[in-house]
Amino acid sequence: MSYRFLRVTCACLLAAAFLVLAPQHPVHAIPVTFEFSGRITSVLDGDNLLGGAVSEGDLFTGRFSYDTDTPDSDASPSVGAYWHDQGPYGLSVAIGGLPFGSDPDATTFLAAVFDGSSEDRVSLTSFANLMPGVNDGLSLILLELVDPAGEALSSTQLPLSYTLDTWSSAWSRLTLGNGDCVSEYTLHGTIERIDSVPIDAIPEPGSMVLIGSGLLGMFARRRLAGMHGAVDLISEK
Repeated sequence: MSYRFLRVTCACLLAAAFLVLAPQHPVHAIPVTFEFSGRITSVLDGDNLLGGAVSEGDLFTGRFSYDTDTPDSDASPSVGAYWHDQGPYGLSVAIGGLPFGSDPDATTFLAAVFDGSSEDRVSLTSFANLMPGVNDGLSLILLELVDPAGEALSSTQLPLSYTLDTWSSAWSRLTLGNGDCVSEYTLHGTIERIDSVPIDAIPEPGSMVLIGSGLLGMFARRRLAGMHGAVDLISEK
């Protein structure tokens, strides 16, 4: 066994030991993201906050993200309230060429789940938003899925997927409001599609150690095989 091989092997072992013994930082949760689309069903804009840019029948598209590891801040067994105060979590939508979305520097986003005996509801509300091109006063974005039959949900946990077919007796809506009271809405829209956006998982530190150990084993095995081949050649001579 050569000195060089021993030196390389020791270096690899030291590197693997460092990965194992070094303090491992917690893995940041990966946001669950969904894209949606639909059409505007009604517009109530007496104050001309939208400048006439949105009309009934207009198509809208958007996306929302939340962290399923966020703790539930509501003690009620039938309500789950999950507050997010930083990006990339939030809600965004584009309507009639106008972009609306959660402010990543001042995120105040509530994902609420209501699993009741008479009604199921998922309510996503963004309270601090960026709305370029819109007059002051429009501050609330709300997306809701409601099932009056109370059959769409089985718990108050944040859903990992949405299938509109499971909300067959439901109505779904998008609301932009000019205040915290959604009854002062500016427009409503009906959600027609929701799709999950796949995100590649990031390996945890422990997984990285296993990968490194496997590579080390492959390297050592190949090295030994090469040395044995060299010994056989010398023996034949």
